[in-house]
Amino acid sequence: FEVVWKKDKTALFTGMTVFAGGGALEYEKGNGDTIGAIDTMVGGLVAGGVISSAAAPLVKNELMGHSLDVSSSVLGLVTGMSHQFWEDRLAVGAAVKILYGKQTREITLDNAPNLTAPFLGTEKTLLDSEASGFGVGGILSVHYKPVDTIDLAVTYHTESIIDYEYTDVSGNSTVCNMMGVVEDSRFDYVIPAYLAFGIGWQATSQLYLAAGSNIYFNKAAEYDYDNAFEINFAGEYQINDMFAVSLGGFYTSIGCNSKDGGNSFSAPSLDSFTYCGGVEISAGDFTI
Repeated sequence: FEVVWKKDKTALFTGMTVFAGGGALEYEKGNGDTIGAIDTMVGGLVAGGVISSAAAPLVKNELMGHSLDVSSSVLGLVTGMSHQFWEDRLAVGAAVKILYGKQTREITLDNAPNLTAPFLGTEKTLLDSEASGFGVGGILSVHYKPVDTIDLAVTYHTESIIDYEYTDVSGNSTVCNMMGVVEDSRFDYVIPAYLAFGIGWQATSQLYLAAGSNIYFNKAAEYDYDNAFEINFAGEYQINDMFAVSLGGFYTSIGCNSKDGGNSFSAPSLDSFTYCGGVEISAGDFTI
């Protein structure tokens, strides 16, 4: 969602968008992290004399019947201004983005605890957590019109670090600790710096076409990734002086080069296709 106010050669703008995540996953049989934690837990119970080695396979089998649900999103508020120069051929803009992130995790047994009830309790939910945090970043953009029907633009976003804190944690304390989920503990989520560039063409008086690409500097953010990229296409049709509609889409390649690091099961980065549409309403000096 964006709002722009333009006066002469200067524009002020503010808006909100999703900078990362925005999805949820259900691991119906858990994943490598939860299964590894179960192996460690059962081994510890045997070593501590809580259960016998003969009972260990039965306890492990009961714990293996579980699911893991996770969600993650990072919303951003962007506020800034831009100004035109050089006979309206060149414009420069700058903005600040304030980011809010939220992640949730939930581990649930498929059946009520039986053999595990003496040391895990009777609740099916072994872990239920929520973490949230804020981060900031900057944006700088340059827009150039070589001719009236062509637009060239470049935008740079600085690296942003979301400082998360586990604000709500419940469930079995042993499971929570083994998954690294401790209330009031903190962790960082890094959104790497990226460069976006594109070209737009006013094909007709009503139809505008655009194409571009984004490059994400994962290596500079110390991710175990190659730098990622996106390729995007879009079109906008001006219905009348007040309304315009748009359609677009893009392909994202995350550049992941390792199975051992650089990704998170709570907020995984995945190659993807994205499709989008928009509506623009103009009224005087305001555009929404």
